[in-house]
Amino acid sequence: MHLVRHRNTTIEREVESDRESDNPEEGTTWPLAVKVSRTTVHLLDYKMFIAARRIQSYWRGHRARKQLHQRWQAAITIQRWWRGFRTRHNLWELLERRLQDTLLEHFRRAAIVIQALFRGWRDRRYIHNVRNLRRMQSSAAEDLLNCVILQLKHMKRTGSLPGILSLRNSHCLSKVEKLMNTMLYRFHNNRVFSMVASTISQKEVNRRYFESSLFYTQFPYAGPNFNELCPFTDEEKLVVKDLPIDLRYAKIFAEYEESQLDSNLKKSHRRSVDRKRQKHMDKIINQEMLAKRKFCEDVKERMQKWKIWL
Repeated sequence: MHLVRHRNTTIEREVESDRESDNPEEGTTWPLAVKVSRTTVHLLDYKMFIAARRIQSYWRGHRARKQLHQRWQAAITIQRWWRGFRTRHNLWELLERRLQDTLLEHFRRAAIVIQALFRGWRDRRYIHNVRNLRRMQSSAAEDLLNCVILQLKHMKRTGSLPGILSLRNSHCLSKVEKLMNTMLYRFHNNRVFSMVASTISQKEVNRRYFESSLFYTQFPYAGPNFNELCPFTDEEKLVVKDLPIDLRYAKIFAEYEESQLDSNLKKSHRRSVDRKRQKHMDKIINQEMLAKRKFCEDVKERMQKWKIWL
């Protein structure tokens, strides 16, 4: 947008006034603006207009930048004062919250210490009672000694040894010992099988309990029941069968003798013995062959290292 120069400027008015004057002698004293041409006057006016417009633009830019800087400083000041006011206003709430958290943490730690002490006292009192265990051990040892004393007294009074000890000087002692070893090994296998079965069943029970405890669990948790102080439920009770104790081994001896007289059992036993002997012989032969092979290989390697001088 260009500005339009106004009419009737100072120079034009002076020129017109000079032209309208009637005194011819005063024409020699006209100002310089009258003597210049009209084009020059327009050029001078345009230059003055351009200079004024540039000065105004510079001034407006300076004023805008100054106002923007002042507004920025004012915004910083307002924000600083507002943050200080808000912090001072929320200081008491922050202090109350921190004090409440500190008190809750203190009470939580105190509760943990009290619970730990109570659990330790309860375990030492009812479960891991070392004094009670030592007392039970000493009482069990005393009961065992009393039983041994009573048995020895009975043996001394009757003058006979009961059970297998009475076969010490007889020829069937070795047979009885073999039979007892066989029975013990059989009982051992049964015990191992029962232990494995009980372990598998316990794992299955624990797995089912874990699956059923998706939404709730048993509380308080069942711990180790030492000395059977905790009462058993009907499901947890174990059925223990009393095995008959018979000191007369006549029937067992008869069965053992029959098994020894059986020809098939003798043949199978002989075959097993021959098989073991043959295996032992094969093992000895293999060891000897291995030793010979190592010796030959050693000789061969040493001969390869010889240096023959022609």
